[in-house]
Amino acid sequence: MALFSYVKASVSTRQAAEYYGVKVDQHGMACCPFHHDRHPSMKVDDRYYCFSCHETGDVINFTAGLFHTSQYEAAQKLAADFHVAITDDDRPGQQRKKDKKPFIPFKPDLAGLSARLESIKAEAALQEREAWIKRAADVLTEYRLLLHEWRVQYAPQNVDEEWHPRFVEACAQNEIVDYLFSLIDDPLEHDYFYENYKGEVKRIHDRIIEYRSGSDHAA
Repeated sequence: MALFSYVKASVSTRQAAEYYGVKVDQHGMACCPFHHDRHPSMKVDDRYYCFSCHETGDVINFTAGLFHTSQYEAAQKLAADFHVAITDDDRPGQQRKKDKKPFIPFKPDLAGLSARLESIKAEAALQEREAWIKRAADVLTEYRLLLHEWRVQYAPQNVDEEWHPRFVEACAQNEIVDYLFSLIDDPLEHDYFYENYKGEVKRIHDRIIEYRSGSDHAA
């Protein structure tokens, strides 16, 4: 019916979500209201899609699910809340005067939906990668400070003194940390860094935890 078309042409899912109290961040991600969601997993734009529970649809589906109403009631609510004009043909009980049009089966644009979904997945993957790189930079910064501290504190005082394990580690790891920072500093290397150095960053993170917890026996 025309009401549905008017509403969907006038109101995006993101507009409705924000109007009804769903917080949407600058990347169009929100906590899904259709399952217990502690971290944003729903992409909200003209339509919505949850990467966790896989709920998807348009603004009317979203509003109907949010308020547990029929789609017609949801369309009426959207029209009222967003001041969408409704013709007499869309009001209950009105006699339609237009000629009956032949039924045309709906043919979804599967290729378009697939492309859109791939685009959403790619954007989510990019956000995940950049968030990990930021965490990796924090880990490497803390480790670099530790290495500097060890290099000064445990430096041998004479040529005959046996080198302390932490001094050895500081000398050996400093060049590796500098190399990893060079990958972080170059956005063109982010894919390479993300794909190849997750294990190394985790090893460094575990080493810091070992030292901070006092379970490091190299004292």
